[in-house]
Amino acid sequence: MTGLSVGLVGFFGWGNFGDELFAAQWKALLGEDRAKPVHDLLAKPYFSRPIDSVLAGFDALVIGGGDLIRTESISQLYWNRAWKSKPLLVSGIGVATESGRNRPDVAGRLRSFLAESSVLSFSVRDAGSRDWIEKHVRPGFEVDVVPDLGFASLHDAGTPEPSDGAPVVGLVLNKGVTARDLEVRSMLLDLEQNGAIRLRHLVLATGTQRRQEVEQLAAAGIPASVTETFDSVPAMAAAVAACDIVISSKFHGLVAGFANGKPCWSLKDTSKARALMMALGRQQEPLDPAGLRHEILSRAGLSESERARIDGFRRAAAAELDKVKGLLAKSMGVGLSG
Repeated sequence: MTGLSVGLVGFFGWGNFGDELFAAQWKALLGEDRAKPVHDLLAKPYFSRPIDSVLAGFDALVIGGGDLIRTESISQLYWNRAWKSKPLLVSGIGVATESGRNRPDVAGRLRSFLAESSVLSFSVRDAGSRDWIEKHVRPGFEVDVVPDLGFASLHDAGTPEPSDGAPVVGLVLNKGVTARDLEVRSMLLDLEQNGAIRLRHLVLATGTQRRQEVEQLAAAGIPASVTETFDSVPAMAAAVAACDIVISSKFHGLVAGFANGKPCWSLKDTSKARALMMALGRQQEPLDPAGLRHEILSRAGLSESERARIDGFRRAAAAELDKVKGLLAKSMGVGLSG
């Protein structure tokens, strides 16, 4: 019992909010001393030991969540052929299609990987990811679609501060600040100067990722003196939950906001942001600062329909985690308790 271990395969350790959230979820679900990332280096080759030695330390593997399929490249961390020698579950991943390029060998290599009998379960985060996989990879089995796994644990992350009448707007920027990001920020600063809002600049990252984001924000004219940083996933989630409105270039800024009942807008027109908005019954359109200003001033909250859908996301994401836990326990012949 004590020697059984589950290897976690994903973008873990760099400090990005969503990915560190997934790692924390698996550890809470499976046991802090039982679940740990397979890699021990944050740069290629990702492993300080031979891959056989790495695998010897795990009884089963979980891949996910996050954008672990990229249409223009394939990661030797996420889709290492060696992983197929262990019971393996792929949960809540996404396909990043923003590059617009499909490298010819990616689909074939994924098809070969997923054809192994060791793959016990496979699910993706949205219908767009499923459609790309079914069209290009043609895995030979039905691809399950589940909400982002973050919805299972980000609800009730914190309590909003007592309002003085001016809503708190959380602005979440990422590396690669764009001219439109700065235009939106300028509009928000104007609203704050007029007393219409209180603005918080939230950096949703820790470690290496946080340092890079703070540096790039400073280079874009947003000094570290105005940004808020955090040291843990719960602290980042609580900071988002404490806002009344969330405007985010990070996908999990949106997930954390919606999970806590906040109206949210995406600064990035990505496939995953569009999919989330569509799942909520919204249309994801290019963000217009003037239109956003009007939305903020109107202080319209989420509709009852949106709240009901978000509750459904939470329940479905929790069910996916429970399914993975059950399949792992069955494959390993033990009971797992976090």
